[in-house]
Amino acid sequence: MDAMTTRTHTELLAAVEGICNAGGTTSQMLATIARMLTDPATPEQYEDILYAVTRTAAHHFAYEKDTGPTHYADDATYDDLTPEGQMVVIRRVISDFGVRLQPATTPTALARKTTDGKTVCANTGH
Repeated sequence: MDAMTTRTHTELLAAVEGICNAGGTTSQMLATIARMLTDPATPEQYEDILYAVTRTAAHHFAYEKDTGPTHYADDATYDDLTPEGQMVVIRRVISDFGVRLQPATTPTALARKTTDGKTVCANTGH
């Protein structure tokens, strides 16, 4: 599989929440995540990315079925998840495929104390 399009956790979660609010299924949410990760220049990669996303979701779904607070039938599918279980699985998939935004560097993060107690720029030492 070629490289996927980089998406942030925030972007993926916003798209999934839109589908959830519209009454969409877990399968539709997973397909949307895969579509967002597919480079528009290589649409043929969608099936491979969808496979990777659904395999990852299957792992998290199995864990949720085994350890979550809700009892699920042995033949339960993604679309049988409770709303809470659905979001647990989806958030884990987003965590696995999305990119976490790093907090912006603040001026205090760029400062450091010298041995004599003066505050200087961590980059330049001035």
